[in-house]
Order: sequence, then C-alpha cells, then structure tokens
Amino acid sequence: MSYENRWRPLRELGHGGQGVVHLATDLKKVNIDAELAAMRQAINALRAITTVEESRRSALLLAGSLGLYLKHDAPEMCGALKVLHPEARSDKARARMEHEVKALNDQNDPHIVKIVDAPCARAGS
Repeated sequence: MSYENRWRPLRELGHGGQGVVHLATDLKKVNIDAELAAMRQAINALRAITTVEESRRSALLLAGSLGLYLKHDAPEMCGALKVLHPEARSDKARARMEHEVKALNDQNDPHIVKIVDAPCARAGS
C-alpha cells in the first residue's frame, strides 16, 4: 500500500535535506471523502426543505458529518508523513531512511515517535 492510499497530507510540519514532513490523516481511521459526501448530501437536502422537521433532520445529519470531518486532524487520527525529495531517492538515501526507521523502532520512549507505516523499509525486505 502506498502512502497515497493510506495517508492524506494536511499541512507541512517541517523540511530538511532528505524531504518534507507533513501532518497527515490516517485514512484507515477516518474516511474523509465519505464524510464530505455525506455533508454534500445534507446540504442538498437543506436546499429542498419543505418542513421545519425535515430542516432539523438535515441539519443534524450535517452537524454529525461535520463533526466527523473535523475529527480528521485529531491526534489519534493523524501521523507524521515523511516524503523524500525526488533527488533524495537514491539507494544511499533509501539506506539512510531504512536506518532511521530501524533506529526509531528500536526506541521505547513515550517522547519518541512510533513508526506505524514504512513502505520504504518493507519494499526492500
């Protein structure tokens, strides 16, 4: 699975010589596209409202979908996504990245990030 299928970058956190690190939503935990579709459906329903009760129901659906959508950047739904610069995708850069992944995985400290997905390390294994 490529990062494009699992992670959706939200904003840049930092950059360096090897690549760019983004705050990213884990699409295994929240389906942003489905929530946006539900919001669009609720908005369209609000446009065609004929009664106060229908209006309330559609507004509640919209609020629920909006709440789920807003949750997409909550810490438990996110991770840091490091994307290498094209010029840093050499065998040497890949080896450095694999070393970085191994070093982080060997740590057991609540203040050090945990690796949850590392396609670069799996692809060569």
